[in-house]
Amino acid sequence: LPVAGQDGSLENRFINSPLKGKVFGKTGYVSGVRSLSGYMEGISGKPLIFSVVTNNYTEKTGYIDTIHEQILENIYVKY
Repeated sequence: LPVAGQDGSLENRFINSPLKGKVFGKTGYVSGVRSLSGYMEGISGKPLIFSVVTNNYTEKTGYIDTIHEQILENIYVKY
């Protein structure tokens, strides 16, 4: 799987984030649906599996990507 901030579909994601190099995932897009699924370790070291999906959005896809990153950062610091 691509690694956040390093390669593949996540190469340009999580650049200025504590999750850079810590999220292993796959992005998806089809007909107004954007997703990011994969795994990471929480701040405690606990393994976490996630899937974030947004559909019927009216904002630009880049904005949705930012929201997905913020969701994962919030999960990271809580677990």
